Amino acid sequence: MLTVYIITFWVGFLLTVALAVLGVSGQFHLMGHLGGHLDFHASDGAHHGAGHHGGPSVFNLYTILAFLTTFGGVGYVLSTTGDIGGVLSLIVAVAVGIVIAWVIFTVLWRLATRGERAMIPEDYDIVGMYGHLSIGIPSGGVGEMKYVLDGTTRAIGARSVSEEAIERGTEVVILEVNRGIATVIEYDRHVHQSSDSEAAT
Repeated sequence: MLTVYIITFWVGFLLTVALAVLGVSGQFHLMGHLGGHLDFHASDGAHHGAGHHGGPSVFNLYTILAFLTTFGGVGYVLSTTGDIGGVLSLIVAVAVGIVIAWVIFTVLWRLATRGERAMIPEDYDIVGMYGHLSIGIPSGGVGEMKYVLDGTTRAIGARSVSEEAIERGTEVVILEVNRGIATVIEYDRHVHQSSDSEAAT
């Protein structure tokens, strides 16, 4: 068993060093001792099931190497310097390896999902959104409106609610969206209509 610990440690350690030196962030293709072909997706987490949406897989190259290195190192130390039996050394080595691998996975997960947040439908309801026309709307036709949503400037086709022409650069407000085309009204006109409605009530 001591030989297994030594081999496992050095395989994990040397591959970890190679990974750090090469800075590889894509796929690693490693030929196993029996000629098997193992395809590990190290950075992009190709497994998107079981709750891992966009983050790394639990079984990625980094966590596997962390487990192998820790398992081999702990197992070797316990076997050569400890007073515990071989079975207990194996159990402890596996347990510590899993803990370290889980720590590595947690760090990778936080790095991969940093800056993400849950998409709330209300955040992406653009009715009432304020913006300006980047392309003027011809009479009865369609132009283009630009607006800022979630810190990003976006564009959408726009038509006038009155079917009248609206010049480029005019500030407008979205009244509704139908089939990807926004129906808009001039901002000044919208404000005046709102004021008149409030005064009438």
